Amino acid sequence: MKKLAVDTNILARLLVRDDSAQWEIARALFETNRVVLMLSVLLETEWVLRSRFDYKRETICRLFESLSRTEAVDLHEPDRTPRVIAAYEAGMDFADAVHVSGVRAGESFATLDRGLVRRAGSHFKTVSVELVS
Repeated sequence: MKKLAVDTNILARLLVRDDSAQWEIARALFETNRVVLMLSVLLETEWVLRSRFDYKRETICRLFESLSRTEAVDLHEPDRTPRVIAAYEAGMDFADAVHVSGVRAGESFATLDRGLVRRAGSHFKTVSVELVS
């Protein structure tokens, strides 16, 4: 079975099913390959689902969690991705969760967003998120 990382347009078509021909292509790719989901693709897919298709956070979380448990799907960053999804499910912005989860030991993340500092501290306790002014 071929290992294949997919683009946002494939993942979105699979999840939304708004174009039957493209959905069939996406479905076939997922059925005949070992699919790798990159965190950057999930980031963009969350934005597409939320902004273009008005999907709610709960629905997006359910879809992403289901995909992550699918036998033929590999997460490109298997330790980081579930933490991002969990933080998003608990109310953190998906993009912010991606950014903060990428901070390595000994590094800090600087922001002008007071809410991000508060939310990040609740979900990423080992990461230093600093408010700059």
